[in-house]
Amino acid sequence: MSQKSTKFDEFASLFRSVVRPHLEVEPLPLKRLLVILDVHSDDEKHSGICNVAESMLDHFKPEMKLFAPVAVAEDLPVAEQRLTSLADRLLQGKDVQLSTEARRCAMARAILDEADAFEADFLVLPSLFGERDRELEGFTLGSVVDMVLSNSARPVLLIEGDVPEADLLWTDILLFIEEVATAEPCLAATRTLAGKAAEARMLHVIDSHMLTIVERAFRVATELETTVATEALTSALKKDMEHFLSGAKDLLDRTGHSSSFEIRVGDPVEATRRFIQDHGPRLVVCNSVAPDERLIDSVAYNLAAYLREVPLLLV
Repeated sequence: MSQKSTKFDEFASLFRSVVRPHLEVEPLPLKRLLVILDVHSDDEKHSGICNVAESMLDHFKPEMKLFAPVAVAEDLPVAEQRLTSLADRLLQGKDVQLSTEARRCAMARAILDEADAFEADFLVLPSLFGERDRELEGFTLGSVVDMVLSNSARPVLLIEGDVPEADLLWTDILLFIEEVATAEPCLAATRTLAGKAAEARMLHVIDSHMLTIVERAFRVATELETTVATEALTSALKKDMEHFLSGAKDLLDRTGHSSSFEIRVGDPVEATRRFIQDHGPRLVVCNSVAPDERLIDSVAYNLAAYLREVPLLLV
C-alpha cells in the first residue's frame, strides 16, 4: 500500500463517527391543529391555506382551531368573513371538532399564546403573515413569522402560495437532513404525514463553504496535499452520512413508505432548490441547527425565506 493511500485512510478515519444504522422513531402527534389566517394574504396564499387545512382535516382527523389575529379593529370584519367562509367549507357534510376566533392583539404573541392554550401539535401559517409589502417575498418571512419560529418548538407548516392539489403533499415528501442531530424530528414528522407507499426522499448536502474553510486549515496543519485532504474529508463525511441514512431508509421502508436518499456537495440552500426543481416533491420537511440560537442564520430559515416552489414544514 502506498504512503498516500495510508495517509488518506488515516486522515479520513479521523472524521468518521459511530452512527447507529438501526433507528426507531415514533410519529409526531397530530391531534390538535392550529391554522392561522391572515387578513392581508393575497387570494393565492389564502387559497393555499384553505386547501391545506381541508386536506389535513380529511386525512388526519385532528381537532382544529382557525385563528385570525389582527393588529387593528378595522380588520376584524375581514377576519370574521374569512373564518366563516373556511369553517363552512370544512364543516360541510363532516363530523369534525372545529372552532374559530378573530381577535385584535399583538399578533406574534397571540399566536404563541394560542398555540399553548390550544395545546396545538402542529401550526399552519402563511409566510409574511401580517406584512403588506409583497416585495419582502424571497428575503424574509416577516417579523411575526420570525418571532413565532424563534419562540416555538412546535412543527410549523409554512404556506408560500396556492396549493391546488393539497392531498398530494402527503404522497411525495423531501426530507432535508442537515446532520444526524436534526434528522429524527424530520423522520418523525414524515411518519405522521406520509401516506402508505408515499415517496420519501432524503437529501443531505455537504457544505462546500465549510470544506473551503477546512481546506485552508489543511495548508498549515496537514502532511497531505490540500486537494487530497479535502477529498478524504468529503469521502469520510459521505460514508458517515450514508451509514445513517441507510438506517433512516430502513425505518421509512418498514413503515410502508418508498424511501431513497442522496448526498450532494455544494451550498445547502441552492443544492436543495435544484433538487426540488429536478424531482418536484410536494412537501419539504426540515430541521436545522441555529448558530448561537439565531434562527435567521440557520439553513432551515434560509430555505423557508427563499423557497417558493413548495410548502415547507419546519420541525
